[in-house]
Amino acid sequence: MKVVLFVLFSLIAFSSVAQDADFYREELRFAVDSQWFTMQGDFFLARSSALATTQRLGFPVPEGTMGLIDTFSVYDYHSQRNLPAGRGRSEFYFTAPFGPHDSIVLHIRYRQRIADTALCYIITTVQTWGKPLRYATYSLEVPDYAEASGFSLTDPYVVPSGTSKVYMWERRNFMPTDDFKFNYTLKK
Repeated sequence: MKVVLFVLFSLIAFSSVAQDADFYREELRFAVDSQWFTMQGDFFLARSSALATTQRLGFPVPEGTMGLIDTFSVYDYHSQRNLPAGRGRSEFYFTAPFGPHDSIVLHIRYRQRIADTALCYIITTVQTWGKPLRYATYSLEVPDYAEASGFSLTDPYVVPSGTSKVYMWERRNFMPTDDFKFNYTLKK
């Protein structure tokens, strides 16, 4: 049975305050092993408003994948605290604090069970913010007992790292038109 892992990230703002928000940078680190796909990354947002506020943000996942995710957490570096996250039918949601003319960095981590070899992280949702990311980095750590191939992001920089291989990508002024996809297999 061919099962594709879809993980979707788009900080979706749930009020008009979001018109001010700017999602301008992401630094994502992925890792795979024989059972799990893990993502941890930093998401950079700014608001130009002179008013302090809180903003409800969402981290949607495709219908039917919520049960595969066993870990989800959000840490706000600015306030130095974990943000409580709720779990909906097809998304996680949380509230982020913004001060006047504020920038925040959110560290999000989740772990999802993988069922097969075709993996995908949906990055095209950046388009919902209406402008490209000024800067984005992506890295994928693959253990030596596995192989990754067929990357949709071109020209990875590859670094051997102990008992794994790390693929890295860097983009500027990046408006993704294709999702981050790759094939993953265990060596026999």
